[in-house]
Amino acid sequence: MENTVDISLNIFDDEGNQVDTTEMTLPERSVSDIVDHAAQLMIVFRSMGDGDLGIEAFDQVLCELNESLVNSGVIEELGSEAPVATLHLLKEGSPNNV
Repeated sequence: MENTVDISLNIFDDEGNQVDTTEMTLPERSVSDIVDHAAQLMIVFRSMGDGDLGIEAFDQVLCELNESLVNSGVIEELGSEAPVATLHLLKEGSPNNV
């Protein structure tokens, strides 16, 4: 039998406000995978700040973190909508770039 970890998860509304909490039990391997990708995302983000990496690296790791969260059941899959990094919206020429 695989070891599991009990975790508390915050539930957010569409505006990002915490509205509730829930409990969930995940296999240790899922928790490890999520934490690994979260740490990798922060390392890439810091490297971007130093100018060593571009948005493509951020987008790739963000997608991997998304996949880990979906596969573990922490969040739902978006269906046909691929996750888009917020920083991607800041690329030059984007209609959202102000």
